[in-house]
Amino acid sequence: MFKDTSLFKYATDLIGLKNQEDNIFKLVLDNRFIKELITHLNTDEQLGKDKVDSLGAHLGTYSNATEVITKGRKKAGSFIDLNDKGDFWDSWKVQVKKALINIDANPFKEDTNLFDEYGIDVLGLTDNNLQILINEATKLYIQYYRKNLPIN
Repeated sequence: MFKDTSLFKYATDLIGLKNQEDNIFKLVLDNRFIKELITHLNTDEQLGKDKVDSLGAHLGTYSNATEVITKGRKKAGSFIDLNDKGDFWDSWKVQVKKALINIDANPFKEDTNLFDEYGIDVLGLTDNNLQILINEATKLYIQYYRKNLPIN
């Protein structure tokens, strides 16, 4: 009988996953690797190396006063990276929810709100970094489906 075949079991398993996309998103992506990848791409790559926000825009340049205050560590005219003492970058938090990834950080530095000054777009990934995330997520989805929908 058809009910005794591998195809029937596969079809039943596949039907069981219908309307579970949001749950599967969380199951597949709510892990340390993905969260650390997002944080790395957002801080080290975008803000640190490329000196851009999630839209690819530079945040401005450091002033002469900043160069003096930082004793030359931040050169006047160089692009802002929002990594003075590391507190802002260290505050990054990534939450994976059903069908949603939320990136947040503590923007308060002394008497300044970095989001007010530089925009909320300092959080989030550029198109290039989003593609890196998508590529890694795709690998994890493939592993998930191979495990949960084995083809005999």
